[in-house]
Amino acid sequence: MIRKIETEEEAIAALKAQNLDGALPEFLFHDSRYQRVVLSLLENGKQTGLFFGIMVPGETIFYLHHFSIHNVRCSLKTFSATLSLFFSYLKEHYTVSQVVAHLSWEKAEKPLFISALDNISFCNVESITCIRQICIKTKDFSYLRKFRWYCPELLEKKQYKAVLWKECSQELIQKVKEEELLHQTEEDYLSPGLWERDWEYDEKTSFFLVKKEKSEPLGWIVTEKTGDGRTVKIRRFYMKRELRKKIIGPLFATWVLDVIAQNYEYMAYEVVQGNEQMERFTDRYCKPLKVYDYFQCMVKATV
Repeated sequence: MIRKIETEEEAIAALKAQNLDGALPEFLFHDSRYQRVVLSLLENGKQTGLFFGIMVPGETIFYLHHFSIHNVRCSLKTFSATLSLFFSYLKEHYTVSQVVAHLSWEKAEKPLFISALDNISFCNVESITCIRQICIKTKDFSYLRKFRWYCPELLEKKQYKAVLWKECSQELIQKVKEEELLHQTEEDYLSPGLWERDWEYDEKTSFFLVKKEKSEPLGWIVTEKTGDGRTVKIRRFYMKRELRKKIIGPLFATWVLDVIAQNYEYMAYEVVQGNEQMERFTDRYCKPLKVYDYFQCMVKATV
């Protein structure tokens, strides 16, 4: 039987009944913009599952934030059947047509949640986007410096230079915008994203690569500020095609890494699933350095 939970106190008790630590997300009961959905599964009067998320009033998309079964070692069949009960309840009582879920896990294996979706007859997975999240200590860059490709001092000798974004000339900025218009439809183009408003770039460690005596953008590394002030995150790393098979990419990247090490304790970055070059770099060179390494996945499914 599925029971709808109405109050925050009941929801906290249900979370504890799952033997789970942590608090409920603040928005679940304290943000009037969203319609909350908190459901528990009862068997013989005992809670065996918990499911909660939010909806935007007037829409039919459900954003799943938590799903757990008391028996964490249950079979795929049991897991699928339980998830199917919750989805059926959403369809019947909230007219939900799509579920969006964000998952995190530590190993590369396919999460049980995604496998379970394939077993639900009325569920169709639209898209799965997986991103690997990595963080390393900048003091451990000393380990990377023993490899031959870590040679930032050669950047200037090769007649290239890195220019801070905040010190870029208007001419260079204009050329970057022209590049964006020219190449934005190409699959391997990655915008610097500096005109996006959903994140704030870091002024100390965001650089553009140019040829000396010229104002022609050849690539960029754009970093993002984080709340703790000790960590910087690489958001964009792009090199023009003609430079990708040359040594210039590693020279530029390691030059920026040295600047990052001077300003921050930690550096974080993402690897999109399928980016074999970055996956190889992470597994071969960063394995002994990682502070954390886990996967985040966004799943969209119609129900």
